[in-house]
Amino acid sequence: MIDNTDIRRIDTAQLTARHFPGFQATGIIPVLDKLAFKSPLILKGPTGAGKTLNVEQWAAINRVPFLRKSCTADTSDRQLLGAHTLKSFDESYFTLGVLPTAIDVANETGSCVLVLEEINALNEEAQKVVNSIADYRREVDLPHVGMVYRLAEAVVAPGDGKVIEMLELDEHRTTLVLAYGDGQAHDWKVPKVLARVKEGDTVKAGQVLVDRPRLWVVGTMNPGYGGTYDLNEDFRSRFKFIEVNFMEEATERNILYKKFPSQATAIEVKFVEKLQMLAKETRGGKFGYGLSTRDLEQVVEDYLSFNSVPMALKMLEGKFDAQYVSDLQGRVKSVLNIDLTVVSLWK
Repeated sequence: MIDNTDIRRIDTAQLTARHFPGFQATGIIPVLDKLAFKSPLILKGPTGAGKTLNVEQWAAINRVPFLRKSCTADTSDRQLLGAHTLKSFDESYFTLGVLPTAIDVANETGSCVLVLEEINALNEEAQKVVNSIADYRREVDLPHVGMVYRLAEAVVAPGDGKVIEMLELDEHRTTLVLAYGDGQAHDWKVPKVLARVKEGDTVKAGQVLVDRPRLWVVGTMNPGYGGTYDLNEDFRSRFKFIEVNFMEEATERNILYKKFPSQATAIEVKFVEKLQMLAKETRGGKFGYGLSTRDLEQVVEDYLSFNSVPMALKMLEGKFDAQYVSDLQGRVKSVLNIDLTVVSLWK
């Protein structure tokens, strides 16, 4: 028996955006401040440029629930919308997918940021599923359970009256009771943070009592990433696009310095500068892969683990396709005067 009334939702306690030790806000954070919740957004840029990280940090700073989905060519409407799961031999329950979950979270807490990583990995059918949550409708159709999940509207007073009760339901929600007209009353379960009125307030017909929940859909994409699809015109028209490049050298340098357990020595400072020079050369597209800030952090970590610069740099070879390894070795020799061809991890 399929039970369409048994719908499982994700625990919103799991959706707290994380602060990352050593993270420094880059220039994109002020841009996100200006664009937040105004329009769906796609961040385009190379792997490791901090696209998702910056959005999560923005959410952490602003205490907005954060939900993320990594997209692939195999991402189906069942993963986006939800699917039935067996709970016994003849019974099942429905688990919400990431899209209705984002709506559910926004309606409960007042806001939500949904990040669809590698959004250009979605095939054309999956892109169509996203369309309705990214435009004015702010909804998704769940045909498997015969429901439409929709972002709640603002609560408007149906007549002159008085807020006679605001009863706290849980951490996020309150029940607002309005008496109005000739002995009429109505109640709404609403996010506390969106309420514009308090218990005892008198209100006028048409006055906004509770603001509409806010949902921000943000996609990330790496144009050079394999296994991707072209975004169709309908899909592109719903999003704004921002190019995200690697962070400024000074910001990146400070992030790398923080990886050292104590203040970086003169030798370590020089090592970081050389690493940045190497990374800059690989980011030009001639090596098939551009070293990101994340990659450089790993090099510093490996240096601290091995207590050896050559061993740390040797670990980089695996990031590059075979035809580019010799090019990398040549640049390491030129920039850091280290011959990786004679370095082995197994000696």
